[in-house]
Amino acid sequence: MRDYLPLISVILPVWNPRADWLAAAIDSAFHESHCQIELILVDDGSDKSPDAWMSAEDTRRVRLIQHPHTGVGHARNVALSECRGDFVRFLDGDDLFLPESTSMLLEFTRGELNTVAYGATILSDPSLKPQGIARSRMGGCIHFQTALGRFSSTIPALLIPRQAAVQVGFDERLVVQGDWDFVLRLSEIMDFQGTTQPVYIYRRHGNSHSTNIAARREAVRSTVLIVRGYLERHPELRGTRAERRIRAYAQFLISKLRNQHSPINNRRFWMAVSADPVRGLVIAGTRTAAAGLRSARKLVSRFLTAETCF
Repeated sequence: MRDYLPLISVILPVWNPRADWLAAAIDSAFHESHCQIELILVDDGSDKSPDAWMSAEDTRRVRLIQHPHTGVGHARNVALSECRGDFVRFLDGDDLFLPESTSMLLEFTRGELNTVAYGATILSDPSLKPQGIARSRMGGCIHFQTALGRFSSTIPALLIPRQAAVQVGFDERLVVQGDWDFVLRLSEIMDFQGTTQPVYIYRRHGNSHSTNIAARREAVRSTVLIVRGYLERHPELRGTRAERRIRAYAQFLISKLRNQHSPINNRRFWMAVSADPVRGLVIAGTRTAAAGLRSARKLVSRFLTAETCF
């Protein structure tokens, strides 16, 4: 394939990990034959020492960094400052890379350092039974679509040139939604090239942020910060339909976070419908555009009584 085997830095932050899931995650990172792997494991202030949740064999094949508990964003930034690879992938301690997935993503970059490669993510239950798949079909400059939440690939499904990852870094203010913010800012400086082939397994379980009520509340605050930041970086969007669509998506997202089962009962949802009716119909599950728009016209006047919060 090639004489030179690129070095890929895999960054794995953990905090009080489950030992068997972590062992599987570590093992999955090394199932590659066309690249070298440097695995950097950052212990983000776990209650027990690494000996309690990592085998002696795994200890020998990872670079272990330990520091007080400060959150996943800081842990990833610490690893980025230490990594030596040509490219970077991120891994979580309860999830898995698919075999040879890093090598496959490397082919999409063609060895060039101006492209981020990505693949699809299998969504599974705790026993790794597939429940769905997250995939995208975008390429080139995708930051506007990312701001609208339409790029659905996960961070561990990306292969990123190291210098770009270091330049962007993670916003440590964001307890959740940090992945969206990172990919959004990354897409502003890099082209993306992807495949619909799965490269990663995301394990959904009770402790994950996606099922945590407190995390959803924090996500509301993060959404405001991320959208404001993006619009500040792109003053050319001020007053345009693009700006209204981005603000509308943020309102849709907040209404869904606050009313997970019935977002249409939230005033923010109808504030967003006024800016982007089609997106509102999708979230509301309305299939007939005409009927949905008639409902929107009736309800918007009732729910819309203030400016948006952005």
